[in-house]
Amino acid sequence: MIRLTIEKVEYVFDETLGIDLSRAVGSGVNAWYIGSPQMGPLEVGGAVYSVSSGAAVNFDQINFAPHAHGTHTETFGHIDDNQLLIEELRLPLFIPCKLIRPSLETIDGDQVLTEEALNRCDYQGVKALVVRLNSSKEYPVNYDHTNWPYLSESATKRLVEAGVEHLVLDVPSIDKEKDQGALLSHRAFWKGSESTRSSATITEFAQIPADLSAGSYLLQLQVAPILSDAAPSRPILFKPL
Repeated sequence: MIRLTIEKVEYVFDETLGIDLSRAVGSGVNAWYIGSPQMGPLEVGGAVYSVSSGAAVNFDQINFAPHAHGTHTETFGHIDDNQLLIEELRLPLFIPCKLIRPSLETIDGDQVLTEEALNRCDYQGVKALVVRLNSSKEYPVNYDHTNWPYLSESATKRLVEAGVEHLVLDVPSIDKEKDQGALLSHRAFWKGSESTRSSATITEFAQIPADLSAGSYLLQLQVAPILSDAAPSRPILFKPL
């Protein structure tokens, strides 16, 4: 058991009961029309560096795109000339959060989390929010041309007003798949206030169990130290006792 105090609120939870929301690079999941990552043993001068091929060790090399090939966390550098690197962020070890499972509205054939639908959920009072947008029990593997659910600009602005700094979603992007580069919710989340929210993060491509109830949790956001605007990540939820 772990007992800790965050902003004068005490939390007690079992550290062995973390709920991993990540989808691994190489698991087959992909988006953005570039196929799966290329993974395999290093080959140099005819030598194949895998134990099965006679090498002393397995020595893989991987060619992948964080935004397309699994759960990833990104900074506002994703949309800004000043590319803030994800490795530069210093995230709290545990962040009080809430999980919501909103009802989506159909707008011109799209499934959208609107501000009205958001306000029917309990999302107030925490800096982190996990949102299950997928309406099915199972998740797709290839998201190309699927027109996944997304957040409206006004809903995203409402989250900013509520003080949400870390957003975790179970879709490849907070925005519509094909929006001609508008990225309205990305921009609203990072630049919708008077100044850029440089410490805020968006985590996309998570998987949230269908039977996981809405409510209050602690979020541990583990992010790989990569010098890029985004990196593979492992969001883990803990239910306070």
